[in-house]
Amino acid sequence: MTSITPPARAWLPRVARARANYPETCRMEETRSEEITRDASAVLMEKDNRPIVIENPDLVAVVKVEDYTPENVKNGLTRLLDLLKPSFLAGSLEGKSVFLKVNALAPKALACTSTAVTGELSKILQDKGCKKVLVGDSNFNKALTAVTLKTMGFSAIAERLGNPVVNFFDHAWVPVSHASFQAGPITSIPEPVAKADIVINLPRMKTHAGFVFTGAIKNFFGLNAHKNRMHVTNKDKVRFQQMLGDIHQAVLVSAPGSETKPVLHVMDGIVGMDGKGPAGGKERAFKVLIGSFSPVAVDVVAFTLMGGNPLELEAIQSLGKRNGWPATIDALRIVGDDWRPLVQKASLPPLSVLRSGAQGEANASGFMQWATQVVIRVNQRRCKKCLACVKHCPVQAISKQGDKIVLDETKCISCFCCGECCPNNALVPRIRLTELVMQKVLPASLVITAIVIFLVILARFPYT
Repeated sequence: MTSITPPARAWLPRVARARANYPETCRMEETRSEEITRDASAVLMEKDNRPIVIENPDLVAVVKVEDYTPENVKNGLTRLLDLLKPSFLAGSLEGKSVFLKVNALAPKALACTSTAVTGELSKILQDKGCKKVLVGDSNFNKALTAVTLKTMGFSAIAERLGNPVVNFFDHAWVPVSHASFQAGPITSIPEPVAKADIVINLPRMKTHAGFVFTGAIKNFFGLNAHKNRMHVTNKDKVRFQQMLGDIHQAVLVSAPGSETKPVLHVMDGIVGMDGKGPAGGKERAFKVLIGSFSPVAVDVVAFTLMGGNPLELEAIQSLGKRNGWPATIDALRIVGDDWRPLVQKASLPPLSVLRSGAQGEANASGFMQWATQVVIRVNQRRCKKCLACVKHCPVQAISKQGDKIVLDETKCISCFCCGECCPNNALVPRIRLTELVMQKVLPASLVITAIVIFLVILARFPYT
């Protein structure tokens, strides 16, 4: 299979210019925050209590797709939609607007939704009569988002559709309030998503060094107006995952009246990622598309296919419990291809990355809790001193000291934003115990072993 990695670093000059605009982007975000806060009181006066009802939350379609050839992707998507039978596809989509929320994390192919899936799905929607298919996302700032959308091919897809690609930083944010919110009273989502008649979430099947796994639930983090602030105010991982659930709730209740907005989740797992994703992960072919009206169901199946246990991920379990959506593999109605032969033993980050709090805090009792904690280290040989990590760290835990990049463990909240934005994979997650063994125990044991071997040789062949 041909590698899907783009030409080596062709995008780096544009990324450097994008990152230079980061301070201005922060000021823009603060301005938007003040505007949203001014409107918040009016929203709170009209807190939404409508019930959230989605189609068949227990139904999941699993379709095996060998590769990204257009015919295979088209056939896979067509079969997936036939299995799910979304009500919004029962008739013509003429006059409707559909928003495709892709994953455009950074200009790295494996970190983004494939353009093959995005492009073929948009054609299917057009064939159904939809003339307004929008494609978009946001990542760290306006300029870097624009670079990613263009470099990864999403801008070209939008141009073919006859609509400009949607960079959320170019649009207003709509404050939403609902009785089910857990992380705060207000959640803001981009206006193009709030106004869309239908939203289709297109996550990539991959690991995450800070959250073990990132799928349909976490892909909606791109709809958040203040990513850096959200990492700071929700540094407790449980609260962060509650905030992700709030974003999903906000999209569902953003439809006018009492209806729940139709949202479909289609995971691109034809080629995904395992290992230390999303920055340093490895390409892994799962050869599957997964679809459902429930992001919980999609993530349960995806994480199971990667060899994980969905019961161990708070993001999946908390959102499932909140809405009464099935959150275990046995509780789902899985249609399409048999999922059992598709299960792999992927390399997953340790569950200890989900531990809350700063790395330097004693936030768990006992040596083993400390020893299994994941910490971020800077690989100075890979580091090119682009300072992206310094600019994007939400808690200013990274600085340049002399000719080195230094991370302050007492400030770090293990969000792994630094690793996501680093173009050189120079920010590396490490387990404390492994690091201790490699740095202290192993060298000492090698010395002891060498001494023992020397003494054995000396005893057998005494010097005379």
